[in-house]
Amino acid sequence: MTSAPAGFQVSTFLHVQARGAVKSNDLLSVARCQAARRQRAAARIRMSASDAQSDGQAALQSMIKLMEERAKKNRSDRGWAFMQMATVEEGVPRNRTVVYRGLFENLIMLCTHASSRKVRALQNSNVTEIAWWMSVPRDQFRIQGRVLLVGSEGHVVERTEKGVPAAILSNREMLRAQRAQLWSKLSMPAKAQFFWPGVPGEELHPDWPGEQSTRIMDAHGQDRTSDQKEAREGVAEPECPPAFLLVLVVPEQIDHLNLKTNMRTINGVRVNP
Repeated sequence: MTSAPAGFQVSTFLHVQARGAVKSNDLLSVARCQAARRQRAAARIRMSASDAQSDGQAALQSMIKLMEERAKKNRSDRGWAFMQMATVEEGVPRNRTVVYRGLFENLIMLCTHASSRKVRALQNSNVTEIAWWMSVPRDQFRIQGRVLLVGSEGHVVERTEKGVPAAILSNREMLRAQRAQLWSKLSMPAKAQFFWPGVPGEELHPDWPGEQSTRIMDAHGQDRTSDQKEAREGVAEPECPPAFLLVLVVPEQIDHLNLKTNMRTINGVRVNP
């Protein structure tokens, strides 16, 4: 059999190589296009998630504003500021009535004693659900969220920072100032509770001062009336004690039900009542 001329063999080899190179380039081009499509899809997902998060935050802020507006309508009710706060303690649900102290940076403000059982519960799991019934407008608000506890000098109580925005955690001076401001607004009987002897919920302390707590208020320079503007002449206000904790609830979900209209929304989305 006669072999092909050397020139023809070389030409054929180069042609095959060229076709292979074109095919490789085509495959590389396809791979690059697919990678680019994946990157664009991922960017769209991130943008969509960011938009959804932004929309969710806007809806939540709108619900907080609505809750504050309804609370103002409810102030003719003597117990308008009472809320029910639930926590979990060693797998057991616990509930108690707390007093609403206003909003701070769209966080719900409460206060508590550093020795109370709910502090230990929140250190184990800083989640809560608050139920707030407003009898005048006939509104129920159920607020799920995280709880931040703030102690002396704005220090955050250990293990209560989970889920709390970094902007809040990083501003210790702001937390310190807010704790001091809330303390200054408390009535005399409310302040006296933070000087009571013993641990809340445990056996009655032998130095318990009695139901009126007059000895404690006297000892710390407080007038016996509930009017904090009438402190006794020449006696300084008591300093904010370490036992006083600022409680900040970071809302994550607000479920609102109005019993006049049977209209119910969760984070601004209409749902079945």
